[in-house]
Amino acid sequence: MKRKSFLLALVSILFFLSACALSPIEKYENFLADMDAETRIEVCLKQISERNPSLYTRGDVKTIQKDLKLLQTDDTEIAIINDSLITVVRTLEGCIKLIDSKDFEKAQADYEFAETLFRTAQAQLAQLRGGAPSV
Repeated sequence: MKRKSFLLALVSILFFLSACALSPIEKYENFLADMDAETRIEVCLKQISERNPSLYTRGDVKTIQKDLKLLQTDDTEIAIINDSLITVVRTLEGCIKLIDSKDFEKAQADYEFAETLFRTAQAQLAQLRGGAPSV
């Protein structure tokens, strides 16, 4: 009788633990939320669109890149989305340099590329999530 109770308890615990395991998309969303990545990228996009990146934004584009590079995943789709976000931030860093050199035309083209890629990454993330993009 004790053996059956023990096995039942063990199966219950294993079932509970497997139900609590996060999916790769949930882990990635937590990863992004922990560093507030989407909001920080939105702030960078806004300031660069206004051709007025603050000192904070100038430093944050580097920090966001470093933060995103910390991701370790075996999920190909999530890796692609994360690489897209790294490209977005790297492009925004280039935009800041172009704004500083007064090459507004090239900065605008690069900004539009970065914004489009960011929106695409958000849509891909939403599709994996099975819902609307978070903004």
